[in-house]
Formats: sequence, structure tokens, C-alpha cells
Amino acid sequence: MPGLLAHRENILEPETLRRAGVEMTLPDSLLACHRLGMGARPGDCDAIAADPHGALLRQLQAPHATPPRLQQLPTSASVVMQLLQSRGKGKTTRKTVRETHRLLYKKEAIARTLTGIQTEHGFIERLVRFFSDVLTVSRTRIQCIGLVGSFEREIIRPQVRGSFADMLVAAMKHPAMLVYLDNLRSIGPDSIIGSRRGRGLNENLAREILELHTLGVGHYTQDDVLALSNILTGWTLNEDGLFAFSSERHQPGTQTVLGVRYPDTGQEQGEAALRALALHPATARRLSWRMARHFIADTPPPAVVDALQTAYTDSDGDLAVVAAALLRCKATWRGTLVKLRRPDELIIASVRALQPRQEQSTEQQEALLTALSELGQAPWSAPSPEGWPDTTANWLSGDAMLNRLRWSWTLSQQAPVGRMEPLARGESVLPSALSRSVLAAIKDAPDRQTATALLLASPAFQRR
Repeated sequence: MPGLLAHRENILEPETLRRAGVEMTLPDSLLACHRLGMGARPGDCDAIAADPHGALLRQLQAPHATPPRLQQLPTSASVVMQLLQSRGKGKTTRKTVRETHRLLYKKEAIARTLTGIQTEHGFIERLVRFFSDVLTVSRTRIQCIGLVGSFEREIIRPQVRGSFADMLVAAMKHPAMLVYLDNLRSIGPDSIIGSRRGRGLNENLAREILELHTLGVGHYTQDDVLALSNILTGWTLNEDGLFAFSSERHQPGTQTVLGVRYPDTGQEQGEAALRALALHPATARRLSWRMARHFIADTPPPAVVDALQTAYTDSDGDLAVVAAALLRCKATWRGTLVKLRRPDELIIASVRALQPRQEQSTEQQEALLTALSELGQAPWSAPSPEGWPDTTANWLSGDAMLNRLRWSWTLSQQAPVGRMEPLARGESVLPSALSRSVLAAIKDAPDRQTATALLLASPAFQRR
């Protein structure tokens, strides 16, 4: 890695970006693949050059289809049934179930990563990852290890172009969310079971719905948390691992959230409250701000946030309409590359650039998961219900920079021999984006591997 270290100060550090020539006018085809997708493969930018905006809009309009790699994975209900059936049994049985779920997590993580590498619908994949952050579940809760993948497959992916209200309601009924935020432990104090057992509320799910999933801090009170917690009592799972409403666990009575009274209609009480929260102006603003921050800049342009909020409000939270509004914003297509790619984005984009259609061996698949872990973003492992950090500063510590250089070097050793030269590859996947200094460094590199690593470690590749 010596060749990379020699260029370290010109590769990743933010203050060198302007000198490195990153602030330039870039073709929309590059931004469509690079900023809004999972990264360009050789030829991708040329293929959509005539109509890059239309290419992304067509992704939003295409019929939903679960990617083939994800279709054969177990349902969440089957995973929950395994957990339920292991209760009360011996340590050996429980240990076996936990190990089974760890292996399932690995399969899910590999399938998701390979889907990102091989997809023809990079904008959709980015939206899936974005909304998985909005409605985070994490394997840091050991009971969720086998459920995090199915949550994304069953809730986020099918509805990423649908209604946010529908997505929110479905997410709160999914076993992964009910387990992750403790709603299975929440019992109405005055319910039949609560009165009999002296059990009470758990406020975790309600608090995160208000603070993270919808309104945001400052738009609700503790009384709203308590009321929503009462409303969501009885949202549980049945013996088949499916969502069920238990009237015996549900806190009786009318509840008031944000000044709106919700009569005790059982499960419908919760659905009505969640849908109202999904359509609240504060939710529209918060989701619009987060989307603009994710796709454009750490400090999102106010005009973009306003445009997304208008689209959200006018469409009653139709996520395809909001995503289309993002594509209409001029700031989305400005050429300055300011956002640092997060590790998941970087690793997938790197493989797409070098090995776009090569079937990954078992060893290479394992190496991808190791790299994601070493760079700090193992799939579905966010440190809190807030999801992964989404600003450049969070991903650019000294150690993180060195890990990125190591990854660039490691993958460069696997670059296909005798195919596209590194310089030509760079001009294909990053047309007009590589600075003169980077082009010169690639051209003068002592060997093909160093030249490829310099491409992957360049400011234009590391940022979007």
C-alpha cells in the first residue's frame, strides 16, 4: 500500500477537495449512477447519457419485484416460530436456534450486498437503505439477529415507492420492530392481563415513533408518549409468529395524541394514530430534510427540503412522488461532490466498478462482510434506533481513512487482468470527475494494482 500512502493527503481529507478539482461541472449521467445510485459500472454512464433523469424515473415506475437472491430467504414468521419453540427448552436447543439465526443473518447480509452490486435499479436500492435507516431495527439486540433482513425484505423494500403511512403501520406490526423496541413487554396497566399480573407499559416503541420515525424532537410531549404507548398495548405476536392484537393486553379507553382523541377501537385505534402521525406536517418536514441530507449534502439546501415537503404533503406521503420531486430539484444535479460515501455505498460501488458482473465466490462474499464490518457498517447493525450516521464527519476519522485505503488496496489486487486499463475504467465510471492530479497519479503508477487503488481512493470516487 505504499503508493497509496504517498497520496494520502490528497485523497480523502476534506480540505483538499477544492484543490483536487472535485468542484466541477459533472454530467448528469454520472450523478444519476454515482450520487443517486449504487455506483457506475463501466458503460453505465454512457447507457443513460441521453436521458439520465428519465432512467431514474423509470425505476420509480417499474413494477415491484423482489430481487431473485432475496426470494428464497425465510419469512419472519418462521424465524419467530423457531424462537418461540425454543423457549423453556434446554440450553443446547436455545444455543442451536441462536446459531441458526446467526447463520441466517450472514445469508441475509450477503444476499443484500450482492443485490446492491448486481442491481440494475440503483436508485431503488438507495431508497431501500435510506428508509431502513428511517425505521431502524438492528441486530445489536440479539433477539433480532434473524429478523433484521426479513424486516427490510417484507416491509421496506415492497413499500419504498408506496405510502409512508402504510410503511409505518406495517413496520410497527413486524416482529423485528416489536422485539427491538420492547412492545411485546408492554401491557396496559388496566387491561385484563395487566390487572391480573401487575404488569405495565413499556414506552420505548411509542417514544421512538414520535422522536425518530415521525415528528422529531420538540413536536410532542411526554403525555403524547404515554398516550401512544397505551394505544399500542396489545400489539403482539401469535403462536404462529404473526402479528396479532390482544384485547386482554390492551389498555382500555380513549387516548389523546397531539390534541386528537382516539376512541378505544382496539387495533384500529393504533392504526389511526400512526397514520395521523405519518401525515403530520412535522413528519413531512423531517423526512424531507433527512432525504435531502442523505442524497445531496450534510446541510441540505432549503429549497430542496421545501420541494420535498410540498410533494409529501400534496400526495399524502406517496414516497414515489417525493422521490420524483428529488429528481426535479436543480441542486440534486449540481456537480460538486460533497457527501462522503458511507462504507456500504463505497464497498458496493467499488465492486461494481471493478467486478460488475463477476459472480462472487464464497470466499469473496465472506470478505465483503468482513470489509463492511471493518469499515464500520456491517448490515443492519446501527448503534441505536436513530440509524447510521449520515454526515461526512461521522465517517472520516483517521482510522476510518486508513481502513478505506486498505480496502481500496485489497480490492485492487483482485482487479481483472487484461481487460480495461485503470485509466480507461476511471474515465468510464467517473466521466469528467477525476482531477488532473489524480489522472496523472494513475497514469504514472508503478503497476496496475496501484493505479486501480488510486482510482478507488480518489476524492471523486470516495464522495458523491
